[in-house]
Amino acid sequence: MIFPQWSEQLTWDTGGTVFAAGALAAKSTLKARVPRRANLRLERIGIRVRASTIAAAATYNQDNFPGMVEQVRLQISDPQTRNWCAIDGPSLVELQLLNNIPVDPLTATFRARSTYTYTATLGTEVSTLFNVFVRPPCLNEPGGNLLSIPMSQLAGDATLEIDLRAVTEVFATNAPNTFTVTAVAYYRDTQGAAVEYIRSDLISRQAIPATTGKTYIELQGDGYPLELLMRVYNSATYGSAIQVLQPTVANSLVQLSRGRIIGPSATWEQFNVDADSYSPPPTTFNGASSSSYYWMPGRFYWSPLREPIAINPLSVNSVAPWRMGAVEEEKVRVNFENWASASYAAQVALRRIDGAADVLAALNRITV
Repeated sequence: MIFPQWSEQLTWDTGGTVFAAGALAAKSTLKARVPRRANLRLERIGIRVRASTIAAAATYNQDNFPGMVEQVRLQISDPQTRNWCAIDGPSLVELQLLNNIPVDPLTATFRARSTYTYTATLGTEVSTLFNVFVRPPCLNEPGGNLLSIPMSQLAGDATLEIDLRAVTEVFATNAPNTFTVTAVAYYRDTQGAAVEYIRSDLISRQAIPATTGKTYIELQGDGYPLELLMRVYNSATYGSAIQVLQPTVANSLVQLSRGRIIGPSATWEQFNVDADSYSPPPTTFNGASSSSYYWMPGRFYWSPLREPIAINPLSVNSVAPWRMGAVEEEKVRVNFENWASASYAAQVALRRIDGAADVLAALNRITV
């Protein structure tokens, strides 16, 4: 560790550090100020959502408890006002696992099956804990520090917002009666040292291919992609019966491309196997053998910074060929040989860094 870590419990605008949401009959949004601090660079926000007073066995949709978080937004001004992140809770859980960072046992249980009935007695508390990583976990110090947010350089305080769903969008039966939410900001204290800053973002959006069969999903924005996660649902409308599933016909190819240049190619199944190599399952979930669970078939993950079955990053130079832009030759797409259904909708989460010419040179000076 080059710089010491510093943390701060965030305070909601409703007052206090714990947001008690009640039964959440309707959608709800919480907001907290993330204050400017001298010498501190924001590298992570930890979010915990808890539920208590479950009267009987509750039936959840496939996203389960993390699905209660519809979107997390971190608004900053560096100097223009923008969302550094706008991403859903289930995608944050998957990205954490895919970066080889364990989740708490209950979160692992919740994501394990397509239909899961959790049996709890009155007053039992369940919770999910996940993180918004500003600094990509695979980029350690000192290089990763360039992507953390220098709070003192912002034009004003940052703002954290969390949209919670109505319980009926996630729970089919016996929803919890009370939800509470806490958030903690984690920083590195640079102690006055001069550290460069590279702008980045982490945004998820819904994408529906234009047709079945041979089609594609195009990544949006300028800059260099660092990691891409797609989670495919059986419907564009979120609800308590939604499922995450494989969207392609079995054994058909998925291929990345930039303009006319062809990139990695494999079946959806193989990409999913490679993704699971980042996050091997524990031997048991909630006391049951993991052989009775399956891992998300509707998940696709790709990162030019990492290769399958590897934890340490590749050279930053491996990102260079994938620079995204507006002209046809710079458009990055995920191409599908045989997309199975017009009703399927992908939730696409993309982490990017600034596309300025000197960005990769700055990272290489630190990481190589």
